[in-house]
Amino acid sequence: MTHQRILANVNRDEFVGRDAELRQLVDYSSRREDTRGLLLLGAPNVGVSELLRQAYDELFDRRGEAIPIYFAFRRSDGAATDEARAFFHNFIQQYIAYRRVDASLCAAPLTFHDFGELALPTDYELISELIEGFERERGSSDQRALINFSLTAPQRVGAKAKRRIFPLIDCVRLIGISHVRNHPRRWRVCGDACLGWFTAPETITSLLKRYIWKGSVMMTHSDWR
Repeated sequence: MTHQRILANVNRDEFVGRDAELRQLVDYSSRREDTRGLLLLGAPNVGVSELLRQAYDELFDRRGEAIPIYFAFRRSDGAATDEARAFFHNFIQQYIAYRRVDASLCAAPLTFHDFGELALPTDYELISELIEGFERERGSSDQRALINFSLTAPQRVGAKAKRRIFPLIDCVRLIGISHVRNHPRRWRVCGDACLGWFTAPETITSLLKRYIWKGSVMMTHSDWR
C-alpha cells in the first residue's frame, strides 16, 4: 500500500529497519482500553523522530477512530509559554486537517481566523470556543494557566467531541545525547528520574513533567537496539 508523505521526510518504502516499531506505534492507536498518549524519548540522529512522523502519515491515511497529532518540542532557551502556544496551534491545525481529510493543511501557514473558516460545521462551535478560551488565557498575566490550557487542548477536544486523540509527542531534541551513550540501560527507567536527565531549560522539563508525562507511555532508543 502506498502512503502519501505528509510530515515524513522520506517515502515509506525508503524508511527501512523500523517496520516492527512502526507497526507497534500504529497498532497502539487502536487500543480502546488504553487512552494514554505516547511520549517518545531517544537519542538524536537515530531515526526516532522520523519514526513518529511515519506513524502520523500512516494513521492519517488509515482514517481510523484515533486522530493522530504530532508535535516536536524544540531544544531552546525560549519561554515555556512559547512552546505551549506552538503546541496549541499545531494541535488545532492537525485536527482540522484530519477532519477535512486534507493533508495539505498540516503544513499550510494558517491563522486562528483560518481555523474558523476551515472547521467543519460540526466542529465549528468547539473550535471557536477553544480559540476564544486560548485568547482569554493569553490576555491574562497567568502564564501557568495559559500553558495548562494549551497542553490540555487534546483532552478537552476529545471529551467534548467524543473522539479519540492520539498524540505523538517528540522530545528527542530535549535530551542530552551523552546521557543515552553513558547510561543506555537506565533509559528503561520511567518517571521523574528520566525527566531529571533532560538538559533542556528547566521551564521546558517542568512543562513536560507537569502536563504531558503523567499517564504517558515512553519508548526509548535503548528499547530498540
